[in-house]
Amino acid sequence: MSVKKRIAVLVEREYEDLELWYPYLRLVEAGYDVAIVGPEANKEYPSKHGYMIESCIGMVEAKEQDWDGVVIPGGWAPDRLRIYPEM
Repeated sequence: MSVKKRIAVLVEREYEDLELWYPYLRLVEAGYDVAIVGPEANKEYPSKHGYMIESCIGMVEAKEQDWDGVVIPGGWAPDRLRIYPEM
């Protein structure tokens, strides 16, 4: 039996809705283990259009070697994420 590939989807305030939700849902449908990673675990982050998503892992707990891939949605999220040295 093969091990599921793990994918991190990064999130911060004002992420671009479709650039997060579309890859997230398609990856889940394809059978990947997908986690929402934000600056803090268990915190809700609003999209540019007000859609909320809750992170399940904080950036400090998300180690690079734990992931097979990463999705970085657009909007203002990447600009906000780059200020954190841990990211």
